[in-house]
Amino acid sequence: MPNFIVEKLDLYNFRNYASLEFHPSPGINFLTGENGSGKSNLIESLYSFCYSRSFRTFRDRDLITWGKDESRAALSGSGRDGRMDMSIVWRAGQDSKTLKHLLIGKSSCKRASEFVGRAPMVLFSPQDLEIVQGSPVYRRKFLDILATMLSPAHLADLSDYRQILMERNRLLSAEKPDPAQVAVWTEQLIGPGAGIIRRRLSAIKMIKEHVKGVSSRLESEKFSLAFKYLGSFPMPEDENDIENAFRKKLSETASEEKERMATLAGPHKDELLILLSGRPVRSFGSQGQQRMTSLILKLAEAELISGKTGTTPLLLLDDCLSELDEKRQKQLWGEVSLHGQVIITSGHPPPGWMKSEKMALFGVEGGSLKSLT
Repeated sequence: MPNFIVEKLDLYNFRNYASLEFHPSPGINFLTGENGSGKSNLIESLYSFCYSRSFRTFRDRDLITWGKDESRAALSGSGRDGRMDMSIVWRAGQDSKTLKHLLIGKSSCKRASEFVGRAPMVLFSPQDLEIVQGSPVYRRKFLDILATMLSPAHLADLSDYRQILMERNRLLSAEKPDPAQVAVWTEQLIGPGAGIIRRRLSAIKMIKEHVKGVSSRLESEKFSLAFKYLGSFPMPEDENDIENAFRKKLSETASEEKERMATLAGPHKDELLILLSGRPVRSFGSQGQQRMTSLILKLAEAELISGKTGTTPLLLLDDCLSELDEKRQKQLWGEVSLHGQVIITSGHPPPGWMKSEKMALFGVEGGSLKSLT
């Protein structure tokens, strides 16, 4: 199976990088530096090519170096379909808006869904623990990222759904909502909403077997994880009936929606239960079990994306080793060291047991990068 390989990354006015040209090794790359040196910024720039947006902020303006009006990132790489060149340009606009341009080669993408999935990557970060410990929004985000990697059309449905939901909620918050207008936006909401749910359910089904395999390798068969999707309305046995079930629920909650001035059913209200031996790991799992669960989920994500896309994704490990004890570090390393290209950041040099002649070591300081090997 071919690996997705980043051959070159160029940054211009991205966060604290005035200018950067990075040529990572096709194997394991270890970036070390103090906090605030720019390690996570580099990982953030790379992951933007995978998902078309930052994993750290919703404000694209934050990505542009302070005092500048434009930021650029360019990636040259290779994968299953041969060589590719991708670039992203962020421009500060008026009224605090930031314009973003996505390009493949010299062709501009009209929608983010045309861009997403061409550079397969899986991100590991300390925030992964929120998938297990945090509010439902983190588990929905995990499912949506996974579903988008498996089907980029998911991102288009998410974008459409959010815009329609915002408009519908605006109407519901009016002193006297126009029933006819609300009905129009209700019908528009149902299509993308059902698509989101359908792909989330598909992603859960596909990742389950990979979770089982990773669990048995890292822990044992006794570390049994399961998933339960809790919809804001009863899920029909036939997924083709999701639209009708969604429509029915919105009809039933119409009066309550007027009182609360918000849409009360849909994928934005759904929850994913992660169960360990039949009990919610969020409530009943120990800190160690929760950490291991998040690690298993991300490794399973990498396996699933490899299998579905026919390409081994780039693994990005952003300062997550420090969150693990030595046993867990070695378990994680045993998995990722057999992978394709890997880029790791840490505030400390790699421990002795991790070093090898195949590892490329880099130092990060004040928005600059230098080879240490």
